[in-house]
Amino acid sequence: MSLTTEEPLIEASALAGFPGAPFSAAQVRSAADSLRTQAGWHIAPTIEQTVEVYTGRGRIALLPSLHVVDVLRVEDASNGREVTGWRVRRQAGLLVSDSPFPEDIDVTLRHGFEECPEDLKPLVAERARRIAAGEVRQESLGSRSVTLAAEFGPISTSVLERYMLFGET
Repeated sequence: MSLTTEEPLIEASALAGFPGAPFSAAQVRSAADSLRTQAGWHIAPTIEQTVEVYTGRGRIALLPSLHVVDVLRVEDASNGREVTGWRVRRQAGLLVSDSPFPEDIDVTLRHGFEECPEDLKPLVAERARRIAAGEVRQESLGSRSVTLAAEFGPISTSVLERYMLFGET
């Protein structure tokens, strides 16, 4: 699943009051994309997306989201047939079925917060500040990942952990 989306996590103007501001749109995009990569999903805004999910023929499917708004359709990825008899646990990002799912399913869902959660804004601003200050060691456009010269503190890490999928790092 691609974490890149045309929709930005947050606009540069929303970080106006943070140290180091104003930031360019590119600095904020790069900082936000590094958070998305670390979290393992796009976080915000709410988007409609179709993702392929491996189920192992189990009765629980882990969706790549921690804020599911709605699951619109579930199909067997091998033949396109609609899968029925499931229910969604939105906050947990789970589909649960009384009978085993096909091995791979395509799930069309609406997910993500309407806007960047307030507790993530300081993290985006801090990463944007470090990018602006030239503290970036590596930046790649294809995966939109950023490696910073210094680690983030425990408070930043604990905030981001609340938005991370399946133990992503």
